[in-house]
Amino acid sequence: MSQQTELRFLAGLHILNETEHTATFYLMNTSPNRNRWAVTDQALTEAAPTLKGKPIGMGKGYKIDAHYPAGETMNSGIFSSYEKTANYALGTAKIDDAKTWLMLKKGELKAVSVVIRTYRDLCSKCGVNLTSERYYDNHKCLAESDSAYLRIESFNFERVDFVDVPAYPQAGVLDLSAKNSGSTVSLQLCANFYENQNKKPKSVQETVLLTENENRKIADLEAANTKLSKDLEAAVAKATANETQVTALKASLDKIQKASHEALVNEVYEARAKAGIAGKIEDEKTVLTAQTNETLALLKSDAAKVAAANSTVDNTPKTKYAKQSGDPLEGAIKEMRAKLGFAPRKEAN
Repeated sequence: MSQQTELRFLAGLHILNETEHTATFYLMNTSPNRNRWAVTDQALTEAAPTLKGKPIGMGKGYKIDAHYPAGETMNSGIFSSYEKTANYALGTAKIDDAKTWLMLKKGELKAVSVVIRTYRDLCSKCGVNLTSERYYDNHKCLAESDSAYLRIESFNFERVDFVDVPAYPQAGVLDLSAKNSGSTVSLQLCANFYENQNKKPKSVQETVLLTENENRKIADLEAANTKLSKDLEAAVAKATANETQVTALKASLDKIQKASHEALVNEVYEARAKAGIAGKIEDEKTVLTAQTNETLALLKSDAAKVAAANSTVDNTPKTKYAKQSGDPLEGAIKEMRAKLGFAPRKEAN
């Protein structure tokens, strides 16, 4: 069998055995998963024994952020047994590394990435052999039909590594279940975790590429943020300068308006004094200063009218009777004596 295809998938932790320091994983079942492939029951039965003796580990330095290649991994234990029951398979590994065991107990390790090497892959719909196809999902049936998948009829287990799987919603379910039920995760949850995964675990190379892309995005965002920060600083500086200018202009305008108001107050006072209706100068100016320019203009106009009216009146003092020639009393007496028939009064010598 010269043609081989490597596939990776995630498996969930099923049971921790404190006494024997073993961890049992739900490896896979025969249902199609969301990666669009499935193993046959016969293939799973034949492949299960190939798991025994295979190491389980992670990246050197207890790294679980990616699937590390050979030479960059460390072993935490060895798979010592397997179990093929109904349509699924379990694998049990003896954990020899103390820190790995502690991480398992703390719930820091809850999933593994399993690598299998396939030797016979067929299209489930048309039956064409896709073993040599690197990108099997480009096959017409798989591209056009949601029900079609890659059917694996022969494979071996290659290796198993602990991985962090924050991108998979079912990983959180595994963690929650483990905390609620001691050291056991139900088989149904493990099966759901396997069947619903829709992305293969990232390799180191894929992780590096993703990191580079993310770094470029971050760099672009930081550059945009720097530009916006500078634009904001410039806008604030301009606004501050404008505010200072506005404040200076307002102060000048207030000064001009105050001087104009004071001049108008003086004009109104002078007009009222001329009309003779002004009171004490201090009292007058206090009252007049509190008035608006419109009110002062009216007061000035009224004072001018009063002054004009006063200028047309004759101020020469008058007496009730003007002085006449002779004594008016004596004339009246004479007139009355004549009316009564008396003779004119004789003047005494």
